[in-house]
Amino acid sequence: KKHSPCTYQIVNDTISEGLVVISIEGLRMKFLRFGGYVPLGKPFTINKVSDNRGIISEINGKPAIQIYKHYLDEKFGIFIKNRLFALYPLGIRREGKFQLISIIDFLEDGSLIYLGKVKEKEQGHIMFLDSTLLLKELRDNLSPFAEEEGLIFFIVPLARKRILGESSGSEIKLAKQFLGNKLKMIGLYADYSFVSDEKKGHIDIETSNLSVTLWQ
Repeated sequence: KKHSPCTYQIVNDTISEGLVVISIEGLRMKFLRFGGYVPLGKPFTINKVSDNRGIISEINGKPAIQIYKHYLDEKFGIFIKNRLFALYPLGIRREGKFQLISIIDFLEDGSLIYLGKVKEKEQGHIMFLDSTLLLKELRDNLSPFAEEEGLIFFIVPLARKRILGESSGSEIKLAKQFLGNKLKMIGLYADYSFVSDEKKGHIDIETSNLSVTLWQ
């Protein structure tokens, strides 16, 4: 429940403030992201954000945490007691798609601590993971890769693992089933990953979607 202004990595049992970068050339790569999330209720507006601190202070002119109370009603007390924010990330609509923002915790003044990128005056929704939609996304997008050869690399956000709970392993098993037997598969769990978007021309922070890369 403590948050440092620095992000530390553990590499070969050594804790350091830095990154490990692996550069590879000569590969053909295909990249997919799988959400399975659907928006709940009407859109809200983010009014106050401290981007350098990772804090959302106000939503719809009220303390940010009130947006959860509005939708959860009598279940709000249980929600806060068990810190169930991972179950309901925020979705910021950009260019017709939702960019998911993970809520980590809240402060006494009702502010929300988040991971991702948020700007003031942006509109968003509380999001919910729909397993039926997720299954359809996996089947429709991964099945065409079944006859390919190469390496599949999964990145599963820890927030997503917490949402799916005991069924988190089933998501990977289904992905393997749709991909067939010709592809080798490896992967990892991570708090977040950086995703370069060629169309947008900038890098997003991925905190909730399953990322799948095909290396050939």
